[in-house]
Amino acid sequence: MKKLVLTLALGFGMSTAVFAQDNVPERVKTSFNNSYAQASDVEWKAKDDTYSAKFEMNGEKHWIKYNADGTIKKQGREIEVNELPQAVRNAISQQYANRTIEKAKTVEKDGQTKYMAKLDGDDEDLKVVFNSDGSVEKEMDKDKRKN
Repeated sequence: MKKLVLTLALGFGMSTAVFAQDNVPERVKTSFNNSYAQASDVEWKAKDDTYSAKFEMNGEKHWIKYNADGTIKKQGREIEVNELPQAVRNAISQQYANRTIEKAKTVEKDGQTKYMAKLDGDDEDLKVVFNSDGSVEKEMDKDKRKN
């Protein structure tokens, strides 16, 4: 019985992923496949006219957002804390001394790379987007998350 339930659960999970990918416009899938043919564990989500994919490639977690016509809105990948520019790490230690870096990732948009850090604190987690010089682009608390 346990095997049957597990088999059904796995089958449902896989069919959900396939179904989600079937709802992605052909232009978006083509753009993704041309750039990330080696991607694995691809998960698609759609909201309005934005199509998002999370995936793994070369042992790293990546994400990308497309417009319906297949053009990239923004993209990035998870990085190790020590991969953050020194200016960003300095800004965090000075401006957010009571918090620790839980996660870090790059955010590439309009030809610019920014860095997002999820900071763990006593109260709520905070996401902060930094420019490479350590200046704060924006802060997002739990109630005001935008991606």
